Amino acid sequence: MFVIMQSDHLNLEESQAIDLILQADTNTSIIVDFDETLLLRNSTAEYLNSLRPGLVGFILLAMLKIIRPWRWLPKPFRGDKIRDWFLVVTPTILLPWTIFLWQQKAQKLAQNRANSALIAALNQNCHSPIIFASLGFNFIIKPILHHLPLTCV
Repeated sequence: MFVIMQSDHLNLEESQAIDLILQADTNTSIIVDFDETLLLRNSTAEYLNSLRPGLVGFILLAMLKIIRPWRWLPKPFRGDKIRDWFLVVTPTILLPWTIFLWQQKAQKLAQNRANSALIAALNQNCHSPIIFASLGFNFIIKPILHHLPLTCV
């Protein structure tokens, strides 16, 4: 049995989903969507908002969105995932200090934008395996996960 709690496909009320998490046994994997569910924000968008200097980051992202280099790729490689890859990797290469600044921003996001009700339920059920699902980037998500008050992971 799988309990999937994903904000854009959630058919259950929040209280029902939390009840299912609390009732899950050791044979039940709990799959939690990271962005917009565990973290009440989109981690990739927050990372892009943390580019410094801000004006340079804004101009760089605007230029990428105008030029759209992902459209130059062969048809099977076009799409949102590749677009996000360009929008994250290019500024990270050109503004490499962003990765270091991200560590502080990630800690603040974990403290201020975490889904406390969901975290409390996950912490109460330490015997079920928890899987965090995301299409985001590990180097963006891991620092946030590190600072979340999850005791069972």
